Amino acid sequence: PQIWCSDNTDAIDRTKIQYGTSFGYPVSAVGAHVSAVPNHQTGRSVSIDTRGVVAMSGSFGYELDLGKVSEAEKNTIKEQIKTFKKEAELIHNGLYYRLSDPYKDPVAAWEFVSKDGVSFGDLKDEAAGIMQNDIESYKSFVIQNGITSDRDKLLKQFRYVLNTNNDQAVRSRGEYAIMLDGISIYDPSITKVVFIPALDSENVFYMNRTKIGIDYLTEDASKANLAGDEAENNAHYYEYLISQFGNVTNSEDWILKAADKRCEEIISKVNDFCERAVAVNDEYISSVSYEGVEISSISYGQGLIPSAVAIAKITVIWASVLYVLWLACSVLQKKKRAWKEGKYTDVNS
Repeated sequence: PQIWCSDNTDAIDRTKIQYGTSFGYPVSAVGAHVSAVPNHQTGRSVSIDTRGVVAMSGSFGYELDLGKVSEAEKNTIKEQIKTFKKEAELIHNGLYYRLSDPYKDPVAAWEFVSKDGVSFGDLKDEAAGIMQNDIESYKSFVIQNGITSDRDKLLKQFRYVLNTNNDQAVRSRGEYAIMLDGISIYDPSITKVVFIPALDSENVFYMNRTKIGIDYLTEDASKANLAGDEAENNAHYYEYLISQFGNVTNSEDWILKAADKRCEEIISKVNDFCERAVAVNDEYISSVSYEGVEISSISYGQGLIPSAVAIAKITVIWASVLYVLWLACSVLQKKKRAWKEGKYTDVNS
């Protein structure tokens, strides 16, 4: 079955239309065609390449007079048809990933991945899993068993941080109390309230009230209270660390070996992840195509600069993810060597 999600066939508008439709219908059900330019509704002229890419994210078809297209465009259409026939199974039955939000981002990006393939979304989830599960589990094991080669130095560090957080909690609670006193005696009659006409996100008119002194004072009081809560939570955590490491006098050999084994497993998992992430990224760069959009005199589109920005953003994001994992792996390796050399002290770093 197919649906016709809009009479608007302008390729730029369709990126948003099909993005929204994808939350309720599968790609295979979305009618999507390459139409003539300038578009009969928007007046925009978009390249045949871009129109084809957008239409391929649906049922794919053409609604134009082939007698009015150039020879170059006819050749492009032939190649588009070949491409779609080759990738139709993947597009209609594969996994669909939204890589951007065209309502917020300067580009519209999506990908289709075979059900047994790996996507950027899969890699992101796996990286989060390594950080949140494997590394956090390893850290908990070290804390629970009080593994350290210099207990006195480590406990001294913990007590220092504990005292710092206790002092911060006292200061924040004091600031909060003073601000509450100020709020209780505040006289709103001394400040005039100004209303400014404005439009909300749905272009509905309303009167926006400007902030007055009591608003700022209330916000500052809330921030002080939250800062006090955070400092108290940190203090409780370091009290727990002091208790854990203070109660263990010596770590048994089997515990150290178990920690060493866990460390090696995490290092192996991180190395394997990095190799697969690099392979997926290389495949993406070698296969993806960034299409320019021809801009008409009465409208606008997206071209080389937004696409370059999108490429840069993707590169920076994945470089950051890989760097964090590499850094975690390096820290674990250093800890492993430090234990063997009897130099390791700060297990909480």
